[in-house]
Amino acid sequence: MNVALDVAAGTGKNLDVVVQAMARSLAGSDTALTRLVPSIKGADDPMKALEETFKGAAEAAANTDPYARMQIIFGEMQEQI
Repeated sequence: MNVALDVAAGTGKNLDVVVQAMARSLAGSDTALTRLVPSIKGADDPMKALEETFKGAAEAAANTDPYARMQIIFGEMQEQI
């Protein structure tokens, strides 16, 4: 989930959209994920490529922008519910 939060913060996309794209990728279809992050197209392991590309983006966004921090907190609350 940390990777999804990092990707959402790094791309500015909705966490739900990122999670759905990642789920489709894990199921074998990388189309939604490559539309979301074109730079990972052709990667052998898209999840690893995402992790390397966006590592720490959520934390960096949270430390610089209070609204981004709120978005991350609400995203985590949504997951728990």
